[in-house]
Amino acid sequence: MAFFFIIEILLCWKLWFPIDREFPMMSAFSWLDFSIGIPGDGILSLAILISLLFILIDKYKSLAIVIMVSCLLVTILEDITRFQPWVYMQGALLILLSFNKKGRENAILSGALLIVALIYMWSGIQKLNLGFLRDTFPWLLSTFEFNFQIEPDQPLTSFNYLFALVPLLEFSIGLFLLIPKTRKIGIIIGLLMHLFIMLSLGPTGHNWNLIVLPWNLCLMLFLIQFYSQKEPIKITEGIKSFKLNYIILILFGIMPALNFIGYWDNTLSGSMYSGTHSDVAFYFDSDSETDLPKFRKAGTTVVENDDSDYSTSKTWLTYWSVYDIKVPPYPAHRYYKRFGEKLCEVSKNHLKTGIEITTRAKFNGTPSVTKCSCLELLGHDD
Repeated sequence: MAFFFIIEILLCWKLWFPIDREFPMMSAFSWLDFSIGIPGDGILSLAILISLLFILIDKYKSLAIVIMVSCLLVTILEDITRFQPWVYMQGALLILLSFNKKGRENAILSGALLIVALIYMWSGIQKLNLGFLRDTFPWLLSTFEFNFQIEPDQPLTSFNYLFALVPLLEFSIGLFLLIPKTRKIGIIIGLLMHLFIMLSLGPTGHNWNLIVLPWNLCLMLFLIQFYSQKEPIKITEGIKSFKLNYIILILFGIMPALNFIGYWDNTLSGSMYSGTHSDVAFYFDSDSETDLPKFRKAGTTVVENDDSDYSTSKTWLTYWSVYDIKVPPYPAHRYYKRFGEKLCEVSKNHLKTGIEITTRAKFNGTPSVTKCSCLELLGHDD
């Protein structure tokens, strides 16, 4: 866990060491908006890396965990984009593993297996929607030259409906991991699923969001470790014997259900590549903003040319973020609008500029668009 955490941080180093970073930083809470500057970020991020090294070599592990978690907390409070799904999952696993001692091995391993199994299960549930069947999974398959993508106004084909087996299979991986007799079957299916993801999203496929590679490889090695266990791990006994596992059960097993009514964030609910993601764009008058920085320009397209005296462009926040800091932005509406406010503050034409958020319904994938102009975001009357 520590080794791959280091690799992931280094792959998106500008997220942690924001030298020449374009994509705006966004505090976790609007009432706690602060910046410790590039030197401060560098010191804290270096402390995280050094702590992970000590965890890796098994020296001063308890102190290293405390330092790592403390520095992570400050850096995430400063910039919520750092709170990626892999940070949440691997951070939780490292904290849990730090409590390991003689006589507690079964409880710790049970907690670790519970975290991963519940993530699989909720990830499968999140994918049970028409958006995944229509768009996301066909896009993943397209890298292997299978073309099952269809237009939004066309009905689903029989093949698209068959794709519902994929989220059911992912859910079954988590379920099989929790049952000793089926655990090895779940591990084998899980390994095949991670291999598919790495081939589809890695350099051999879409070459998109490369942090996915070490994260999936980390999970594959995690599963292999459990495959080689001689003594079967009994999850229920492990939960009962260690109270921290009850917190794990609540955070990873119960709270993600609140995501379906809007009270628990996607990052904490296993909704990666679920087909219900938001598309967020900052639209602006093309003529008024001609000198865009490199990565924002790469994530910007002209979307409207008319006969009037201006044309409209859109900066897609996900593309801008991935091109610049190698990870997508934190997916939550409250941050999208704050990103819009930040961009509005430096924009020249507030009348023709604003944020556009396209959200998709959790089950049928139906898109809905919300637009807020800079006049609304900044509270101007004219």
